[in-house]
Amino acid sequence: MQLYDHGGDASQGACCAGQDIHARAMSPRAWGAHYVLDYEARFQEKVIEPFARAYVAGETPIPCVAATST
Repeated sequence: MQLYDHGGDASQGACCAGQDIHARAMSPRAWGAHYVLDYEARFQEKVIEPFARAYVAGETPIPCVAATST
């Protein structure tokens, strides 16, 4: 699942970035199909932006809890 753009210099171990994306080449032989679901825009809208607004307003948001309740 891709939740944000890591760019070309992403650190190893980050989801769908850097060397991790090369699993695509390996997956048909080892595990079957490999899909990357791009939820970047939805994550930005539903998690990042509400978190930033709440934080700026002086609140202490918990984005994972807030995102699951909407």
